This record gives sequence, structure tokens and C-alpha cells, in this order.
Amino acid sequence: MLHPKVREFKLFMEERPDLKRKVRQKQTTLQALFEEWHLSGDVQTEAHSEKGNKQKEDFQEEDLTAKLAKVMSLFEGMKWSSILEDVQGMLEMAQIYLADFAEQQQKK
Repeated sequence: MLHPKVREFKLFMEERPDLKRKVRQKQTTLQALFEEWHLSGDVQTEAHSEKGNKQKEDFQEEDLTAKLAKVMSLFEGMKWSSILEDVQGMLEMAQIYLADFAEQQQKK
């Protein structure tokens, strides 16, 4: 039995003969298409490139908080949680290094 997301992707691919052709011609892989589809809900093709370019321009014009909100919306909850844990760990390590550095400077 296939995972529900894989079944959805199969239906998506059945409606997109242009993407099937690209896979057969080895211009891309099913894995790459699935990952793009899974993250964004769609796959960019040449037919969508003009629309994508306009979206990129709009994205560049938005302020930083809007950009961050868009990026954050791309992550799934568990992935986002994992990333935050990693960042928190890095910040804790930086605090430890800075405290050690300050202590060494005081000893001099």
C-alpha cells in the first residue's frame, strides 16, 4: 500500500505528461520532482517560468518579515522544530565559547 502523499503525487504526475517526458529524457528525476512537489505543492516548468519570475520579483520587493514568513511556511512542523533545536544548540555553544573567551581575557 502506498503512502497517501505518494498516491497524490502519482495522480499529479498522470496529469503532467511534460514532466513524465523530462524524467524519461533524464532531464530530472522523480525524486527531485517529488521533493519540489512535496514542499511547494507544484513543480516549476518552463510553462510556469514567467509566472515564477514574476513571483520572484514580488518576493524580492517584500520586506524581511514577509520573506521570513514565506520561508517558514515551506517547512513542515517537525522539520521546523528540528531546525530550531539545532539553532538553539548552536547558540548555546556560541555562548559557551564567548564565556570561555571572556574568562581568558580577564585572566590576562
